[in-house]
Amino acid sequence: MNTLLSFNRLRSLVLMALVMTVFAVGCKQSAPEINPNNSPVEGNWHIKAMKVNPAINLGAPFGTVSDLMPLLLELSGSTCLTDLTIKFKGDGSISSDNPTSCKDLDPEETTGVDTNGRWALNGDQITLTDSDGAKTIYKATFSGNTMNWSYQEQMEDESGKTGTYTITLVFTKA
Repeated sequence: MNTLLSFNRLRSLVLMALVMTVFAVGCKQSAPEINPNNSPVEGNWHIKAMKVNPAINLGAPFGTVSDLMPLLLELSGSTCLTDLTIKFKGDGSISSDNPTSCKDLDPEETTGVDTNGRWALNGDQITLTDSDGAKTIYKATFSGNTMNWSYQEQMEDESGKTGTYTITLVFTKA
């Protein structure tokens, strides 16, 4: 009787596990990972804008800003960010051309793109893995020769009000 009870209990557990597995696999919706060799990310890109939505009030002399790129160019005194060509290679690696306008700046600090890192696209999410192993995930969208990466960030405006802003890095094919 003990053996029969144990067998029935084991059978119930196995059936329950099987049902749960079928349910979990049937309901799981994950986008397939895109092979970098056939990806819209692969190629040479220039950063054209760093949009902020909603626009943020930075106070005088900047006022309300919806694109951080002009502000970053002005504050850095360099055209490094617009001169930089970021290369997303088919093997998932990243490099840049390191123009002379970037000699006194570290573009990684402003763009978040480690040119010694790696990239992978999974559905509408691009994951950048820094050379130290840290990962950053952006929502990626593509339209013609434009690639947009978006993420949300808590920021404080000039009045001290904290809000959630969507930052979008806009790239164009080089």
